[in-house]
Amino acid sequence: MHVERLDIRGYRRLRGGYEFASGLTLVTGPNEAGKSTLHDAVLRSLFGFSPEERRHRRNGSSAKDERMPWAGGPFGMTLRAHGPKGRAVLVKWDFADDLVELQDALTGESLLRERPKQRADFEIGRQLVGMTREEFVQVCCLHQQALDTVRPSDELHQALQRAVESAPAQDIGVQGADDRLKKLLSGLGVQSGHYGELPGGELGRLKAREEALRRELEAARAQRAELDGVAVSLAETQTTRAGLGGSAGLQQAPAYPRELVGREGELRNQLARLDAREGALQAEGDRSTDGALVPPTDNAVAPPAGRWNGRLLNIHPALLPQFKGLHTHRRALDAGVERHGATVHFVVPEMDSGPIVMQESVPVIDGDTEETLAARVLALEHRIYPQALRLLAEGRATLSASGDNKGAAPK
Repeated sequence: MHVERLDIRGYRRLRGGYEFASGLTLVTGPNEAGKSTLHDAVLRSLFGFSPEERRHRRNGSSAKDERMPWAGGPFGMTLRAHGPKGRAVLVKWDFADDLVELQDALTGESLLRERPKQRADFEIGRQLVGMTREEFVQVCCLHQQALDTVRPSDELHQALQRAVESAPAQDIGVQGADDRLKKLLSGLGVQSGHYGELPGGELGRLKAREEALRRELEAARAQRAELDGVAVSLAETQTTRAGLGGSAGLQQAPAYPRELVGREGELRNQLARLDAREGALQAEGDRSTDGALVPPTDNAVAPPAGRWNGRLLNIHPALLPQFKGLHTHRRALDAGVERHGATVHFVVPEMDSGPIVMQESVPVIDGDTEETLAARVLALEHRIYPQALRLLAEGRATLSASGDNKGAAPK
């Protein structure tokens, strides 16, 4: 996404229009010139005010009220930007009424109107830029006092990747984008050496929850396995007792643990509780994990099992069904094909044979080597893998019982 212009109808001391370059825009000026206010206004033009900022305090005012125009008049602004797929859009804010409208900049067509409930956030900013306000501040809209460690999440990393790869005359991958970001932040005095998930972020919260569920499920299964062993021993003892007759037979009966006597009912109840707990944990794990990616690998992917069936995606560096298996770039060059590419597909027991979710290709150029061809295909992989995962998460790409892909077609 590229922010082109911000027209401020009224925001503290600011009024008028501000234009932004397609690359880095550096705002300078003397003290009290309005630099911090403009920085704040850019953030509000995408994310608005949070529920806490809209809520009135004991003195009757709110953080939002403190941004009202000093000279009175309208309290709002309009942002012009190129949104997803290069579409020019207008984001029109009326802060007084907590209302925002997204319009097509060319036709004026209303694409979205949002007025969140009292305790809800505006969602329009996250939909447009693909990251939270905190992440946007750390990387895309740096304040002059931004000296904190930058901690981008996976979502932020993907947004940066899309921005760099969609820029004109650019042909670099995620690593190149990451290097450019570090160089830029270093020049601004921002430390960027410790990358990780944002503390308290949604991705970190879900991962922590999934790990806790995994540990709890493992503990329940271990306890059940122990009780299963006890139950088997008890059943064998009961069978032996039932088959014996007479005093001679009783004298030959094998000894059985005294602690098991009379505990049949208790053990059965424990097994029943463990069965119920295991089922609940499994169901919660299913709800918290909608799908998974299989990282590219030189080894065959193991067939999916249980709740992962139809929920694993793999990416293969070739236009399947061509060149299954290894050394795809070398084989493409040897075969003399005109186009080569990448495929995202569902994982099935047969290697590289699952239904296709998405494909893209690049031309094979005279003089190409394995390395140059692999580099261009890698850029495709970085672009289509997140798109395919979105299709899976939104339910637009599913694997039917017959093994067909429903709802998504290769590009």
